Amino acid sequence: MKRIILGAYVVLAVVLLLSHEGWRDEADSWLMVRDAPLHDIPVILGRAGTPLLWYSVLLPFARVGLPYLAQYVIHALVAIAAVAVFLRIAPFRMPLKVLIVFSYFLGFEYLAVARSYALMILLLFLMAWRFREKEFPWLLALFVNTTVHALLIGVGIAAVMAWERRKWKPIAIVAAGGLLAALPIILNRGAASVDLFDIIRWKAPLQAMAGAFMPTITVRRMFLFGVFAFLAAAWSLRRNWQALVILAWSWAALFFIYTFVYIGDLRHFGLLLMTMLFALWIGKPEKMVAVEAILCVSLAVSVVVAAITWRKEVTMGFSGSKEMAAHIPSGDHIFAAHPPPMAESVLAYLPRDTRFWYPPLNRQGSYMEWDTRLPVATEVPNEIAAAQALRKFGADPRLLILTNGPLTNPKLQLVYRNETRVWAKPDETYWLYRVAGDANAAGR
Repeated sequence: MKRIILGAYVVLAVVLLLSHEGWRDEADSWLMVRDAPLHDIPVILGRAGTPLLWYSVLLPFARVGLPYLAQYVIHALVAIAAVAVFLRIAPFRMPLKVLIVFSYFLGFEYLAVARSYALMILLLFLMAWRFREKEFPWLLALFVNTTVHALLIGVGIAAVMAWERRKWKPIAIVAAGGLLAALPIILNRGAASVDLFDIIRWKAPLQAMAGAFMPTITVRRMFLFGVFAFLAAAWSLRRNWQALVILAWSWAALFFIYTFVYIGDLRHFGLLLMTMLFALWIGKPEKMVAVEAILCVSLAVSVVVAAITWRKEVTMGFSGSKEMAAHIPSGDHIFAAHPPPMAESVLAYLPRDTRFWYPPLNRQGSYMEWDTRLPVATEVPNEIAAAQALRKFGADPRLLILTNGPLTNPKLQLVYRNETRVWAKPDETYWLYRVAGDANAAGR
C-alpha cells in the first residue's frame, strides 16, 4: 500500500514539474546561486533573512551550467524523499497518512513550488524519526539552516534537547548550526529589505490558522479549526512534556514571524500543520481521537483544494514567465525590465548570458541584491520605468522593454503579451514592447 501511494505521489510530482511556471522567488534562488559572486551570497541572503542550506544544495548544479529545470527536479526529489520517510515511519494510521500526503501542502505547495520549505519538511520528518538518536543534533543543525521559521522553531527544539540530554557535544553541534544560520542575518539586518516590527499584523495568527487547516477557504472563523486542532493536540500530548513544549514553542515562534516580521502566504501557514505533525509523531500519544478527527475533516477539505489546484496548474499558468520567455524574439537585444523581482521570472528561462537592465535600480544584472533600494524600486510605476529606459537607450532599435502591465507611451509598440490566464501570480502577467518603427521585430 505504501509503495502504491508513493508511486502515485511520484506521478503527481512529474505532472506538476512539467506543468509549473517558475515565479520570482524560485527564479531569484536559481539566478543568485548561478550568477552572484560566492562571497556575496551570504550577504544577500542575510539581507533577505534566509539561511544558506537550500541555496548551497542548488549552487553546484547551477554553476556547472544545468538548465533552470534542474532546480525543479532537485526540489521534487526532496519532496518525494520527505513523503517516503513519512509514509514508512510516521506513527499515524494509513487513512490519515494518505490525506496528509495528498493535502494542499504536501500535494502541491511543498511539491510544485521550488522553495526551501520542502527541504525543511524533509529534515523535520527525519528529526521526528531520529528524535532520540545520535544523528538528531546534526539533523537539527541542518534544519535551522533551511528557513528563518526553522531557525526560531529550532531554538525551542534545541532547548528541549539540552534540558533532556545535558551533554555538551550535541548542544555544541546545534549551537554551531544555529550560529551559522543566524550570523549572516544579524550582520546584514541594517541593509535588509524587510524590517522587524515595520508592520504589525495583530490578526495574522488567526489568518495563519485558517490557512493552515482550511487553505483557500474564505469563510469567516475558519481559524477555529486551528484553535481546536491545537487544543486537541495539546490534550493528547499532556503526558509528554517535550512534545507539548515543542508544539507550543513552534506555534509561538511562527505567530511571532507572521505578526512582527513577515506574514507570508499559505506555504508559511502550512508550517503550523507540519510542526503539529512533528509533535504528535515524537509524542506518540496513546489516544488522539479528537485531534485525528479534526485533522481528517481539515485534510479532506485540503485534498479537494489540492485537486482544484492541480487542475489550475495543468490548464492555466502559475506565472506568465515561461510563456513570455518563449515569445521573446531572438537576436541582439538590449533588455529593460520592470518591476525587478517580477522580471526575474522571465530571465531565468532565457539564455544564461542574458541580463536585464532594471531602470529604477539603474543597474544591469540578473539576481536581486535584496537591499533597501529594492522595495522603493518595485513601487515605481511601469510608465516611469519605461521612460527611464528610453532616456538611457534612446531610440535604439535593439531595445525591448518588459513590464507586468500595459504601457501607453506612443514611442513603444507591443511585441507580445501573455495570452494564457495566470491563476496564481497575476502580477506576473507580462507585456513586451519595442521602439516603434523597428521593422525587424514581429509585432502583435
